[in-house]
This record gives sequence, structure tokens and C-alpha cells, in this order.
Amino acid sequence: MGREARCVASYAGASGEADVRLETDHVLVRGPFRLKAVLTELVGVEVDADRLILRLLGGTLALHLGVNARRWADLIRNPKTRVAKLGITNGTVVALRGIDDPEFGAEIVAAGAKVRESMGPCAVDIALLGADSEAELNRVRPWAKRLRGREAIWIVSRKGRTAGLKDIQVFLQTLKTPAKN
Repeated sequence: MGREARCVASYAGASGEADVRLETDHVLVRGPFRLKAVLTELVGVEVDADRLILRLLGGTLALHLGVNARRWADLIRNPKTRVAKLGITNGTVVALRGIDDPEFGAEIVAAGAKVRESMGPCAVDIALLGADSEAELNRVRPWAKRLRGREAIWIVSRKGRTAGLKDIQVFLQTLKTPAKN
């Protein structure tokens, strides 16, 4: 989600101006106190006037977000799915290659998208390419040449300690891959 705000935050007797970030799976507070509120562990989400109130197992976090309080509450209560974040909707044609995640494929189909295992001669709207090595990353250029010009290629790779590629390698590959307009 990546939403940010500077607001008054209150938790466990501490209160003051804080930088707050709403991420996909947590709310991060940095100010007079530091707190990471994991969204799956929330007991309740409420809006009281201009305050977003998050009920946690260890207490209540109040964020004075003003007019954004309702929007943040809605985002927390109804988070976008992975496929929605990628722009995959009913009728989207998706080429899926090198991604060994049956659950992800099922999410794509559940969204009403049509899945193609390769780029072939068919037109696609979004291409998802799994790449965890330089060799796999080098498959991006041949895929890009098959695109008509308005499609997106998403490169999916592992993160953290098991990562086979660094983000900079993926970024540099995108610079070497010609884009069509």
C-alpha cells in the first residue's frame, strides 16, 4: 500500500507527532514511540471522527489522520489481493512462466483472468516471469520483443536470504530491455 502520514499518534500512554506508514501487512509508527502493528493481529478497526483506532492485543493505537482516517480503515479492512495490485482483473490475459506457486495461479484464475503458460502467438495483457538467476532474468528480452507495446512484464523473484538475484540486477535488466510505445 505504501501510504504515509505525519500525525498525532497515541499508544500505551505515549502520544505525539509521528511518521506513520500503512504497508501491505502492517502499520509502522515512528515518533515518541515505535510500533509495528501487524494487520492480521488486529482485534478491531474503528474510525472516531478524524481518528483511526486500531485495537491490538497489547492496547489501542489511535492515529489522528483527519479526512484520511476512513480511507485507511477501508484499506485495512479490505486489502487488495496480490493480483489486484498487479492490475489483473476479469478478462485480463496473463502469460505465466517460471513461477512455481499453484496458489498464485489459482488467485489469477479466481480473478477471472485467462492464463497462458507461454507468450506464443497469442496476445497478452500482462506477462509474469519468474526469475531467480541471471539466466532466467535474461529471458526478459525475448519476451519483451513479442509484446505489442502496451503490456506489462512483471519480474517475480524471491526476496531475503533465499534470493538468487538482487533488486539492482532486475532493475538493470529492465534498462537493457527495449520498451515499446
